[in-house]
Order: sequence, then C-alpha cells, then structure tokens
Amino acid sequence: ILNEIAQHKIKIYEFPEVEEEEENKLHKILRDRVPFAVVGANTVIEQDGKKVRGRKYPWGVAE
Repeated sequence: ILNEIAQHKIKIYEFPEVEEEEENKLHKILRDRVPFAVVGANTVIEQDGKKVRGRKYPWGVAE
C-alpha cells in the first residue's frame, strides 16, 4: 500500500518532527503503522466550495 501511495503521489498526513524525545518515540510508532485506513470513493461531492471525491459521513467527509 505504501508503495502505491508513493507511486501515485497520494498526499497523506506527515507527523511533525518534535524536540521532545518521548513525543518523537510516539510519532515513530505511529509513522510505522501508517496507513491507518484507506478510503476509496467514486462519488464527487462538494466540500468547502470545491468538488472532491469522497464519502460523506455524519461527522464529516473522508476524501
């Protein structure tokens, strides 16, 4: 999955570098587990005035 994400230049969240060692350890653990989920959609919806492919949920939109 990570190879395809890179190959297709799909943007994913990047954990920021932090100075605190404990927080860096947590970020490394989380980075090693990416992606947490993959969402696919073939529906075009409007969000914040722009059209995106995504899924609409009661809590928001997953692009």
